[in-house]
Amino acid sequence: MADLLHTPSTGAHVLKIMKQNMTMEDLLEDIQARHLRFDTQGKKSGERNTKYSQNTVMINSLAKAPQVIATKDCKVKITALVLKV
Repeated sequence: MADLLHTPSTGAHVLKIMKQNMTMEDLLEDIQARHLRFDTQGKKSGERNTKYSQNTVMINSLAKAPQVIATKDCKVKITALVLKV
């Protein structure tokens, strides 16, 4: 029961406070590290969007395949009936 009291939403969070003696170089390093992290997240998001688009195109082509096959079958049957007449 005690474990339920410390879920991520209600647990004790450590506050990250800026150092007292932070120099401009430290701030710049911090900013650059954050920038790199957001860049990699952006690339991953772009890759996900590309894969989603590719999958959508593949699903659409698979959905149209039975229709194309049925159309070809109908054309063959129609030409066979025309030849009989």
